[in-house]
Formats: sequence, C-alpha cells, structure tokens
Amino acid sequence: MLGTSEAPAYEPFAHLHCHSKAHRDDVPGLFCWTKMGVEAGQDLGTILRRKELERQVGDGVFVWGIGNSVGPTIREVIPGNRNVPILFSPIQSKPRAVDSKPSVLILWLSYIDDRGVRHELPHHALVTSRGDDQFAGMQKRHYALLCHSNRSLLDNDTHEVDFNELCNASTNKGLGFSQVTALVRRIPKLGVLPKGTGKKYPVPFQAELFSPYCVRLADGVVMPANLADEIAGIARDASATEWSNFVHDLRLSALRQSGRSMPLFSMGFAAF
Repeated sequence: MLGTSEAPAYEPFAHLHCHSKAHRDDVPGLFCWTKMGVEAGQDLGTILRRKELERQVGDGVFVWGIGNSVGPTIREVIPGNRNVPILFSPIQSKPRAVDSKPSVLILWLSYIDDRGVRHELPHHALVTSRGDDQFAGMQKRHYALLCHSNRSLLDNDTHEVDFNELCNASTNKGLGFSQVTALVRRIPKLGVLPKGTGKKYPVPFQAELFSPYCVRLADGVVMPANLADEIAGIARDASATEWSNFVHDLRLSALRQSGRSMPLFSMGFAAF
C-alpha cells in the first residue's frame, strides 16, 4: 500500500469519479486516512476480497497492514480511547515492481501493543508484507491498523476526499503526497495547495479504528513469493468458513516452520 509519486488511477477503482461536493461534505472533520494499492504480490482486488472475508469471520474486525505507525499520533490527539473513523482510498500511482513481484513474503503471527506487550494476532487475521529483496527474508518494521466495520468492504461507497482540504492532525501542516497513512483534519477551503492543483480521491469504504489503533507486527515468518498466488486463488471463491480454515492451516504451517512456540490462536482483541 506504499507509493510516493502520483499518476493516473488504476483498477479496480479507476471507474470511480470524484465530482460530488455533497459527498465531500459527508467526510468527517477528523479521521485516519490510508491509501491502498498492490502489496506483497497481491493486487488491490485480492486484498479487498480477503479482507472482506476476514471481516465476516471476525464479526466485523479486520487487520490492515501498513508501512508506518500512526498509533502515537492518534493517542496524542484522540482522548479516552474513542474509536476513530478510517477512510480508505486507492493510491493514484502505478505499483512498484518490488510490491507486485516480491522475492519473498513475510507472514506475521503477532503484534506488540502500545505498552510493549506481545500478543498473538486474532485467529482469523492474515497479514503479509514483502520481504527485503536484497537480503532475502530480512524483515522491515511493519504495522497494522485494527479496524471494525458492520458493512461489507465491497459495497463501493461514493464518498471522496479533497487532498487540498487535509492537514496533519498533530501539526496542522499540509500533507505530503508521499504520505500513505496519517491522522488528518479536514478543513474545507484550507487551500494548502495553489488553486487548481488539488487532488480528489474516492473513498470506496470506511471503517472505525479501535484502541490501541495501530500496532507493530512481530514474529514474521519468511514464505515463498508464490504464496501470493495461492492466497488470490482461495480468496476469489472461498466462503467465510473456507477462508477461516485456510488461514488457520496457513498460520499453523508457518508457526511450525518457524520453530516458535506460542498459544494458537487467540479469539480476538479484548479491547474491542
């Protein structure tokens, strides 16, 4: 879901056009915004299908991998462990080769919360990222957003965000185009960019983040790159039950491969 330069939008959301001011007016004043795209050898369509299956199995809970942490900012700005709206937009740049065809994948089994305590990811969650291409299997730091939604992620909402109306929630400074995930404030007519240079992004779906919001992933296991094709094949046609069984077997196999010992599998996030 990473990218730094902007280019014409690509599938599966190229058909969404941003033109309705009324839909922009429905966007909250404070929210987490993340751009999504090709990641770990999986196209966005595959990622959304499997995250929808994950949401169904998890009673609305799904775990969304990202490359940077926003947890400290959210806890600084949002008092009292309140849930935070999160809006998802397709990134408007072409996927990088290292994202579409990684040499290896990392399958994550655990996370570390804001107190430094290690927990197992909930039983239904499948989070992958690409391994380092120069040092096969070397794990970069990777994070995950803890999300909940009562609506399908495939409903194709019709909201949009105007980049020219957004600023960082903690600094009140304008966003950089290279920022992929951030806690933002929406200030209509903010005018961060010169007139006519603003970009508008469709928001096909949204959800809520729940405390601890964003966690650092841990206990990554190196997996072959062709796992991405296997995941795509299963996600294309699986029922929620079939998907749950697939995730269980895959994570169990990864756990055995790693030689680690941990209680498999926790039932979910006690915080929600």
